[in-house]
Amino acid sequence: MTKQNLKTVLQTAINEAFSNNTPIVVWYDNGGTLQTLTEQTTPKNVELIKYQGSYLTIRVQIETEKDFKKQRLIYIPEKAPEPSWLRDYEIFGNRLDLDLPTILNQYFRLPTDKELKTILTPTNCRRLATRWDEILGTIETPLNPDKLKQALLATTFEQPHQFDIKHAMFTYLKHHDTITQTLEKSNLATIFLQLLQEQYGYRPAQNEQTVNPKRLAATILLTELVHNSNGLAEKEFSDILPPKNQRKFWATLVTEWATNEDYKENFTQWSQQLEKEYDIPAKVKGRPETENATSFKAVDEALVE
Repeated sequence: MTKQNLKTVLQTAINEAFSNNTPIVVWYDNGGTLQTLTEQTTPKNVELIKYQGSYLTIRVQIETEKDFKKQRLIYIPEKAPEPSWLRDYEIFGNRLDLDLPTILNQYFRLPTDKELKTILTPTNCRRLATRWDEILGTIETPLNPDKLKQALLATTFEQPHQFDIKHAMFTYLKHHDTITQTLEKSNLATIFLQLLQEQYGYRPAQNEQTVNPKRLAATILLTELVHNSNGLAEKEFSDILPPKNQRKFWATLVTEWATNEDYKENFTQWSQQLEKEYDIPAKVKGRPETENATSFKAVDEALVE
């Protein structure tokens, strides 16, 4: 295994394209996936020329200067046209076809399949390339597909670090309308659902294609109630409870959700709503084993009575 960083890999690829004193490199980045890194990765003493919608403008700039020994990197955030408008420059110098999916496959040895191709959209790639150092940094290869998916989710949830599933859930429950739209546009809604289901034991409802916020909130709150009351109403909530070996994780979410300044008001709203919908007061009345449960206000009220 080797460790690599995106900027380092990109710099190496560009430097190799300029080997043997190549005067000009035409770089095609399909979808502009790496455009936020162009200035940082252009070699010293190489002029960066960005395509602004006109190949003619590029030709006029270069041919007016009449300095064909000067090293130039022409960056085009599109797939190379056929035939190429800059074919003579490509022959005179070099051509580089390089976007983020290509780098992930060739340099980070990411195995590509239909699902990964679907989520590696130009928008997702640009977000990931921009935030790479914060979210992934220097990583071992081959890059694990699950690690990539979580990195893409981290950018979608605007997390300033590696993906945090707890805060992703809290953010989703607070801003589920806007987050759901963003996830769907990014082809990541199913990825988020699969992550919760496969790694944390979330039980989606039948035909649930995106995470249902009410069911997610109920999973957290009801699991905490059952877990911290020695199995109270376990059979009744069996269709929503995660497997027993994963319930502790869900139960511990309640304290952080209820005390975090950014999320505690949202916690109260969901707790009050679901307390009524699941008739929690009737279930906890006269049940002292609920004394350690904190998901619902009805628990405290029942104990006082």
